[in-house]
Amino acid sequence: MSESGGWDVNSTPTTNEDGTTTATMQVQPSSRLRTFASDAVNITVRGRIGSDIDYKQLPSGTKVARCRLAVTRRGRDDAGNWHDASTAWYTVKMWGQLGENASVSLFKGQPVVVTGKFEVNEWSNSETGNRGTELVITATTVGHDLGYGVTEYKRIKKEGYRTAMENDGGNPFSTGGGGQFGAGGDGNPMGGERTGNPFGGEGDNSLDAGENDDPLGVGQKETALA
Repeated sequence: MSESGGWDVNSTPTTNEDGTTTATMQVQPSSRLRTFASDAVNITVRGRIGSDIDYKQLPSGTKVARCRLAVTRRGRDDAGNWHDASTAWYTVKMWGQLGENASVSLFKGQPVVVTGKFEVNEWSNSETGNRGTELVITATTVGHDLGYGVTEYKRIKKEGYRTAMENDGGNPFSTGGGGQFGAGGDGNPMGGERTGNPFGGEGDNSLDAGENDDPLGVGQKETALA
């Protein structure tokens, strides 16, 4: 560990029965600049999406999406109330079909589980002299955290969601022209009623948990990205 980043990153290796090694990561702000170097550290984190999904297709044709992810440690006091311990912000990068699917499936504020390669990247601004670090996860798997709501899997054709949008006149959930997601007659791809809940449940979306019901507790943190 060298002094060139803004976080203390501690890794505790554990040898599994099959001979593989799992690294347990602890990341927290540091008063000194440090960086963590590793060939490949795979982690799984739970958090809430803290930004809109930024999706683009590069000139080479490669698809990539990225977003910010807030991971907050929470604990209960003697009265049973939740309190923040600390929040770490990650940049999640999603390549290929994963990125395209994420760009139309995930939205700011939703709880997710992310697995991927973890890195700590340094950045600097030559004009201002500012320096810092960025916690990055290059994701291999991303999905909704079903501990907070329900979702429904829809398999898409190889042409992808965005090509389907063009074929269906901008609406891949179209009931006419063979919208490939098989939406119901009300146009809701999840097949539920249009109650304002994207998961087709009752009007009070279970994902909109109150302060004392949110063990991730990042609702107030999302303004940091504005």
